[in-house]
Amino acid sequence: MQDHPSDQKLTLLLFILTLFVGYAAPIVFHVSQRQFAPDRKTILPPLSDAIVTSDAPLNFDFLISSLALVEAGKKTYLTICVACHGERGDGNTDAGKALTPPPRSFIDHQAKWKKSPEAMDIYDMITHGSPGTGMMEFENILSLQQRWELVHYIQSLPGMQGRYHPITEENKTQIIAKLK
Repeated sequence: MQDHPSDQKLTLLLFILTLFVGYAAPIVFHVSQRQFAPDRKTILPPLSDAIVTSDAPLNFDFLISSLALVEAGKKTYLTICVACHGERGDGNTDAGKALTPPPRSFIDHQAKWKKSPEAMDIYDMITHGSPGTGMMEFENILSLQQRWELVHYIQSLPGMQGRYHPITEENKTQIIAKLK
């Protein structure tokens, strides 16, 4: 039995839509998140590139958690992370249920971690993703500061209390060295 021409067109349309959602949409999102110089024409490199390639001192105040950084991280979380990890951070979402393994629950105090709930390990997971899971890398999507804001927000969630050592002025230089 032959397909009707309109069925073939619908199949082609669905195929193109699937390609767009799978490949083009993340690129469009990435481009929309770029930072521009004051002239609004020059695209600035991600902040992480500046750290790796520049000897100029940067202000790393965002490494030490504050209410403002937690709130900024919450905004980013509710924009990017909520689809898989859920509004409460429990990983109990429709998208999360479709992933194997399921997304991390940040509110389960008993949850096992591949590495640890320490700030640098969470930062590495956000930056580089987690192979073999649905956790993608955000190194080229979020700035260095946005990724650290996410770390601070995640560490503020109920299941994270008392599970990590906060970054302080005393250990901040060790973290900065790991970022270079």
